[in-house]
Amino acid sequence: MILPADRVTLTIDEEDKILRASTVVMAQCARPRGVIFVVSLVGVSPIYESEHYFGPWTTDQARQFGFVEPAPPSGLVGFKGAPPYEPQVSTVEDPVLTEADYDILAECENEPEGESFRKALYGAGPWVEELSAVNDSLPETKEARALLEELGVCYRDQGLTPYSKDLSWPVGGRGDEISEAQIELALKVVECKNSIDFTRRMATLESQMQAPIITKYGKDMLAHRQLIDSALVDADKVIEEYRQSPEYQQRQAATPTTS
Repeated sequence: MILPADRVTLTIDEEDKILRASTVVMAQCARPRGVIFVVSLVGVSPIYESEHYFGPWTTDQARQFGFVEPAPPSGLVGFKGAPPYEPQVSTVEDPVLTEADYDILAECENEPEGESFRKALYGAGPWVEELSAVNDSLPETKEARALLEELGVCYRDQGLTPYSKDLSWPVGGRGDEISEAQIELALKVVECKNSIDFTRRMATLESQMQAPIITKYGKDMLAHRQLIDSALVDADKVIEEYRQSPEYQQRQAATPTTS
């Protein structure tokens, strides 16, 4: 689901990459001062981009996860019915950090080399809060409530019972369990959403609410997007250089791969 504001803001993958590059800069600053640790370069799973929109909204989501937020096995640990997951364990242990070590790391967070990363991650303007407010208030608007009520009618026709406060899920939907029963229920939800074109219509309502904010801050948002794009270029360079470093290569050699 891509809304207008998504085109000028950080994606989950972009934020993760910039954070990792920022951590590499901090680690490289701290290493000569005796604080040594290895930064993981395993990126965030693309499946996190397949987020819910008023619950599951695609057949693929429903078949894999039921009502659980899409995630790789590592993100489903502890969920009932989740696939098994065995984390990779390195034979190299990072040293235990002292209070003085953390002071050094705090100083290294302000390294000049990481300035572009900080601007990309934390330099966004007031539009962030205003867009978040749109997301929170959308379900309470007259138009959204009418659409949710329409979805509820389909649920009842399917023999399902809508929740009284949030008709986007029927009674029985669980966000912490993956099972045949949950998948069957989630598929009925997706069928209802498709039958009334729910997702497109709700996304249109949200886009209309975002439009004044984008108009108001458009130039600033585009400028910040340029900072993000520049930071991503820097992040790729920092991460690739670090990937070739002896400390990272040693950690990789000491970490067994899993199939």
